Amino acid sequence: MTTPKHNDDALYDEVHRLVTDVLQSCSASAADRLSAFLADGGDDAERCYTAYMHETHALRSAGSEASQLLPPTSPRARQAGNGLRPSSAKRFYAAGLATSAAILATAAWIWDSQEPEVKTSAGAEVAHTDAASIATLVRTSQVVWRTGEEPLPDLSRLLPGEDIRIDSGQVEILFDTGVELVITGRADAAIESGMRVVGKLGTFSARVSERGRGFTLETPATDVIDLGTEFGVEIDSSGGTKVAVFQGEVDLRSDRRQEGRSASEGSGRQPERLRVGEAVQIDAAGERRRLISIASDDFPTHGFNRNTHDLRPVLFSAVRDNLRSAASKKFYRVVHGGLFDDSRAYVDRNHEWNGLDSHGLPAPLRGADYVMPFNDDKFATDFELTLEMAGPCTLYIFFNNNMSTPDWLVANFQDTGIDLGLDEAYGRYSGDASLATGGGMSIDDTFSVWARVIDRAGEVRLGGVDKPANKDAGWSMYGIAATPAIATLASRQ
Repeated sequence: MTTPKHNDDALYDEVHRLVTDVLQSCSASAADRLSAFLADGGDDAERCYTAYMHETHALRSAGSEASQLLPPTSPRARQAGNGLRPSSAKRFYAAGLATSAAILATAAWIWDSQEPEVKTSAGAEVAHTDAASIATLVRTSQVVWRTGEEPLPDLSRLLPGEDIRIDSGQVEILFDTGVELVITGRADAAIESGMRVVGKLGTFSARVSERGRGFTLETPATDVIDLGTEFGVEIDSSGGTKVAVFQGEVDLRSDRRQEGRSASEGSGRQPERLRVGEAVQIDAAGERRRLISIASDDFPTHGFNRNTHDLRPVLFSAVRDNLRSAASKKFYRVVHGGLFDDSRAYVDRNHEWNGLDSHGLPAPLRGADYVMPFNDDKFATDFELTLEMAGPCTLYIFFNNNMSTPDWLVANFQDTGIDLGLDEAYGRYSGDASLATGGGMSIDDTFSVWARVIDRAGEVRLGGVDKPANKDAGWSMYGIAATPAIATLASRQ
């Protein structure tokens, strides 16, 4: 695993990401990733982990007692953490804490300390929390608070009815119900409860565990009702709303106030369902249109933009195909600076890119911009994909070695002689597959890396693929990546 080493903030962000993974998924693979991070990261990683656990434990232990000491009229009664930062934490980390069993035990302790579960009005099971506070403002990044708003420190506890109004920057909130919400840009939101937030303006990225199923983000155009997933919402100044689903499913209830019904009651009509890889834009008048491609920077989420501080412009301006009509909900995801081992490969699958051995991905590809296409497009005939390149770069195509090389690839790209691996997730075409962590682990298919130098901004057209001659061989859609460096791959290092 690659461990950030350039500053404490990067380490602290990575610790938070990995610990949140464990607590929300309670999976052995998530615990293994945290263990590997701590084992590989040395003293700095251990120190940041210790500080993080200090803060979390202090926050949890304090509960809401401190908020109850504030005057009842105070609109911002809250409990902040003990303020430990990585630079001031005392190093007492014990090696045994890094094991998967210990981490999973920590998750179990936190969950077991909750009170018995109850049903919400949406039918979801959530844990009771204390009545005084419902969430923690975990992190802020370059936040400029709206004029007249009281700045909130990291680790503030939040109350029902709390408003978040910022002119710029990013706020990350972790609800006691297991919902992680990132609010970005000029934004205005009201936290009604642990299961409902009213968004009025800004970008919202939510990652919801099964405990938070039923979490609702209300926008001027629609209610976005989570079904256990990861999704993004953007609300503009007119009330127009973009919704994109990155994992799982959401329901949209846009007619919630018709016939005098409240938002919670709805109108009796069936909600519109969006599944993974689907998105829609709803304007203030309720008209819908397709979102063809979405950049990861547009919806900063738990799984993206955590390990990169690259401020360069994106290399892919847009992506479009010749298959889908304006009524389609499918979108391409463009990931800025996000290509590393275990990066998700497709919009409609959970397969991951990996290097073929423990060295991981070839160095020139690490941190590349990449496009997540649809693996199902491998079945399409007369397929054409158009990439709008923003400027000079090296464009790469990862092509499945089970398939014959198409003419469009041979004519326009050069085979670098380097191969990558695809780690396939469980699915309808890969029922016995499972994901592993790290380069060289659980490689199910190999892909040759083809390169082309792009000397200026403009369009590049790619074609389709043919089924392999061997009908028993599996095959997958090609991958797409780009780096700003004009180079070819000479080695794995």
